[in-house]
Amino acid sequence: MSMARVGLVLALTLAVLTCSSWARQGVVPLGSRSAVINISATEYGAQPGPSQSYWYSPFTQDGGPLLEYTVQAGTYTFRIVTPSANPNATYTGWSFNQNDSNAWVTHYLVFTTTNMAVDLFQGANPLGVDAGYANAAAAFEGAVTAGDRITYWYFPEATTLIFAVADYALTDNLDGVSVEVFRIDCCAGSMNTGSPDTIR
Repeated sequence: MSMARVGLVLALTLAVLTCSSWARQGVVPLGSRSAVINISATEYGAQPGPSQSYWYSPFTQDGGPLLEYTVQAGTYTFRIVTPSANPNATYTGWSFNQNDSNAWVTHYLVFTTTNMAVDLFQGANPLGVDAGYANAAAAFEGAVTAGDRITYWYFPEATTLIFAVADYALTDNLDGVSVEVFRIDCCAGSMNTGSPDTIR
């Protein structure tokens, strides 16, 4: 085998291993400005504040690395997606109690590595605390209908984000939630605490 072919084989092998590593961690990069984050509800959680008004200290069930993705400066959309609409997505919704027939939600959390004492924001949570739907598809449609599918956020500098579901006891959970992160070319510096479908 020629040296050129050996080099090509090694490069392809490295690419496959790199993609596999990303996939195991739940991050599917889609170029320089986008990724799908697949958040397993049995692996990535956080601790609740009083009445679950905020969350802190994200953790992994198996003690492994947190689910991280670094964004560059700019305004981003965080949009829940389904496998049927996006082949890079793994989940439609998750259950916070597999023994409860109405425990399916899409609620997720985003932290930064510089502040894990409180979540940066919470996404796709139209029903509030301890309320859910009959199945994953209903939970997804509930978030869409409530206008809670998309959150916009502006980052003035490169920031490493941490993703988790809004739960501290993961052993009775099912599935997860998939979030597409995409940088858009607008609204630099605009911050707003209005509805989830406005710039924050």
